[in-house]
Order: sequence, then C-alpha cells, then structure tokens
Amino acid sequence: MKVSRSSHYSIKRIKEGKNIGLHVTIDSDFSLFRYRAINKYTTEQFLNDELFATSSSGFNDPYDSKVMFSSRKIKNHIKQKLLNNESLMRKLLQENGLKLKQINDLVNSIYEKVLAPNYSADNNVYAFACFSTDVTQEIMWAHYANLATGFALEYSYYDLVGLNIEHQKIVGNLVEKLNILNGYTFDSDIIENPLLPVVYQNNKYDITNICNDHIDEVLDRLDKDGKCNQFQLLLDNVLKPDISNLANEFIQNVYFRKKNPWSYENEWRLICYNYSVFVGQINNPYVSIGKIAPKAIYLGENISSFNKRSLIAIARDKQIDVYEMKTIIVGKTLKLKAFKL
Repeated sequence: MKVSRSSHYSIKRIKEGKNIGLHVTIDSDFSLFRYRAINKYTTEQFLNDELFATSSSGFNDPYDSKVMFSSRKIKNHIKQKLLNNESLMRKLLQENGLKLKQINDLVNSIYEKVLAPNYSADNNVYAFACFSTDVTQEIMWAHYANLATGFALEYSYYDLVGLNIEHQKIVGNLVEKLNILNGYTFDSDIIENPLLPVVYQNNKYDITNICNDHIDEVLDRLDKDGKCNQFQLLLDNVLKPDISNLANEFIQNVYFRKKNPWSYENEWRLICYNYSVFVGQINNPYVSIGKIAPKAIYLGENISSFNKRSLIAIARDKQIDVYEMKTIIVGKTLKLKAFKL
C-alpha cells in the first residue's frame, strides 16, 4: 500500500495483482488547474463559464485507455469450454462446416466473432476533463498552453464534483425518457467519485478474465437457446446487481491509469457520460458538462499583449482573480511563480 498526502486529501494506492485499488479521502476543498491554449473554443468557454470534456479518443497520449489481454489464455479457455460440452462443440462445428480435427479453427472463429478484442477501451460512452494540481509546471505550460502563450483556469474540487453529478442526472433522465435500455433506471450507475487522481503505473489493465467471462455467457446461451443476441446480453448484464462495482473497477483501472513517464502532469480526471452518444452522435467525442465559474485565471508568461488584455477584461467582468506567470531565479535554477495582478 502506498499513501500520498496533501493538506487537503490523502490517496491510498493498493496493488491487487496487476490492478490498482484507489481510495481517496478528501479533507477539505482544494484547487485544480486546467491548462488551455488560446483559440476560439477555449476563449468562448472561458467567457461563458462552460466546461467541456472529450472522450479518450481525443487524448494526446496514444496509449492512454489501452488494455492488455492474453489471446493464448482466452483461446485455451474457449477450447476447454467446448471440450467440456461435446454436444455444443459438435453443433458449432457442424454449423461452421468444420470437422472435429478442426476444433482450433472453430476456437479462432469464436474468438474473432464474439470478442474481436483490441487494445483500446475507447467507446465514446465516457468523456473526461483533465486537470493538474500544479500551476507552476513549465512542461505543462509548454504542452497544454502552447508554449506558455495560453492560460490556466483554477477550479474548486467541490464545484467540479457537484457539476458532474448534476450532469450525470441529466444524462440519466434522458436515457430513461427515451427508454434506450428497455426500462433500465439510471440511479445505480451514478458515478459517486467522478473526480480522481491518475495512477502512474506501466502495467496495463488485464481484461483476460473479463473476456473469458463473456465467452462463458455467450456459449451458455448458445447451448441453452441455440442463439445469442449480444446486444440483449449487454442489456441483461447492465441489470446485474453488482455491475456498478465492476464498472467502477474497470473505469478506475483503465481511464485513471497512465504510464510512469506522464507522472509530471499530477493529473486528476473528471469522468462523465458522453451526452452526445445517447442522442445519436456516436462519433462526437466532445460534450458540454455544464456551466461552472473558475476561481481565477493564470496568464502564460509568453502570452501576447492583445490576448492578455482580452482575458483580463473578461476576468474583471467575472470578478475573479488574475495571476501572471513569471520566471524567477531560485538558487541555481529557474522556477515559475504566479503573481497576482
């Protein structure tokens, strides 16, 4: 167990095999910062107090939200499942025009048709807004604020969580109203801890057992009814009483895990349901979580005079604090520091 603490929260990371258990205790409100490059969308969002999120397909790390699995173990599991049920095995061999000695071909066919697994967990159902606990990181200003020509916004932890919970309720009401999931009620799937720190670990989440469980369900239904509607199977799984715990474990280990080289970001992520998906915009990775006023704005050290004046004017209208980032000499090095205007 590894514990990290601040004056506002503590984080316990408990390793369970290849997976990470994360327990976060919030003692008091604290600030999180969002770095922004200046463009039409970010300035309009600041002007209108809007917070947008994006699906994991929009992340700048191409290996973010990726999973790992053992195709060998999965195929061995399928083969053993068939060998333990000879009548089902012969039936599926016949349906696929195969002979007993071609059982490996049947295994490969089931693997591809039922799972077609890949290394990405992205399905656009979830969207994320990313924040940092540190506004003085030079590399963050370089990567996310266009070489320090942009800005950063400061938000309250409690305000972000409250906004997210309200957004989840809106999405839940939409799902129930449109009856997308055949009478499914959304209450049990409210994500109670939507804002969590990212765990930095090189190992990816192993979904081999999840794949094997799905294989079992599909083959059991084929044995019982001779067919399996995978969409209906998905709906049935959604209604299982323990699905929320399983979903939270999956979310935490996939979407809140990054490889060690990214640890400089000190990242916290706000997860929400992607409203766009539920209204038919499946390929739209962006979603508005709602309106939230920042506590302050921080101007990048290399911001242009025009952009500086424009953002200060907006901030004054909002009556929020304005800070300017400047490099100072500390000992034998240089550090960024925020100075209030």
